[in-house]
Amino acid sequence: MPISRTTTVVTLGLAQTLSWASSYYLPAILAAPMARDLGVTVATAFAAFSVGLVISAFLGPRAGRAQVSTRIRLADSQKVTAIARLSDDTFWSATADVVVTLAACTEEAI
Repeated sequence: MPISRTTTVVTLGLAQTLSWASSYYLPAILAAPMARDLGVTVATAFAAFSVGLVISAFLGPRAGRAQVSTRIRLADSQKVTAIARLSDDTFWSATADVVVTLAACTEEAI
């Protein structure tokens, strides 16, 4: 039985909220012992944590990017259009002229 979209979103949102809530105070508790063990100042330990958050903010969207591939067989040269429905209910499309030869297919820029 498939799980509804609402159930999935609520479950993932709750898990994310709980994980952030449980780790919110960890830097404040662990910064001094970490700094001591690493031989750096407490300010440097906090800065490293902040830099990690900034890096995750930049890499997060790339980690969630969808990739799709497919193979089609064409009998003749023709224009091929791909249409995709995105998660925000918008549509994306692209068209390419595909030339079919006896040995292979090559794509020509429009």
